[in-house]
Amino acid sequence: MNSEQLDKLGKFLVEHIRDFNIDSFDELVANSYAPFFGRKLRRKVDENFTQEQLAIVRKIITYCIDDTIAELLYNLDKNNCKSDISICIDDRTVAENGDRLRMELYNDEGWIARFSKHHEEEDV
Repeated sequence: MNSEQLDKLGKFLVEHIRDFNIDSFDELVANSYAPFFGRKLRRKVDENFTQEQLAIVRKIITYCIDDTIAELLYNLDKNNCKSDISICIDDRTVAENGDRLRMELYNDEGWIARFSKHHEEEDV
């Protein structure tokens, strides 16, 4: 699988999993996202969290999202087509790429750096 094919997967995961969920958190905190369960949760946020605490929670959520994507990629690599679950791009199984999918997420040239609209500082 070539880097262009891998980038299709990375862009999809970053935009539709990572950025979508970070945006949902930001909208909830900004009170611009209020389905029924969101209104109740929003009241709890207003009553219990400072802006500094919310910034920490956002970093935790971002970390958990990134770790979830990394775990998915790791398990796709680990199973390497030995299970009933696979992801194909252009008729090629992603696991055929070998033992490095999860590393595509991170570093200065990784999927998060290139495709995410959210670039957080590491320190809390």
